[in-house]
Parts: sequence; C-alpha cells; structure tokens
Amino acid sequence: FRGKLKGETFLSMPLGIEKLFQFDNLTSSQLDPELKSSIEDTIANWNIQIRNVLANNGNDFKSENKLVPSA
Repeated sequence: FRGKLKGETFLSMPLGIEKLFQFDNLTSSQLDPELKSSIEDTIANWNIQIRNVLANNGNDFKSENKLVPSA
C-alpha cells in the first residue's frame, strides 16, 4: 500500500529474505520451505503489480519520457 499512497510502484521483498545472504552457495533443497514459499508468493505479486502498471500506464512507456527506477 505504501507505493499506492504515493502513486508509485513498490515491489516488496519476501519476508525472511535476509536469510539468503548468510550463505555463499545455497541450493533450493537447503532453502527453508517457508522462505521458499514467501519468495514464490512475492514474485507472483510482483508479476501482478507489473502487469497492472503496464495495463494502466502502458502509454507512458511509449512516450519519449525515459522512465527509470528510483531507490
């Protein structure tokens, strides 16, 4: 909701994502099932958000304006 209030698209990070940075070569079999599910759900939500932005603002990408992400 934070992004919608400002009129921006906000792609949230999965809960527990910081656990991934504790390992050098983590395989999917070593990944906590809850974290894996959280990552999958988050990516599915990103997909929906991006599709909605493109459907609602697709013309913005066709214009001469150069849209770039901001941190």
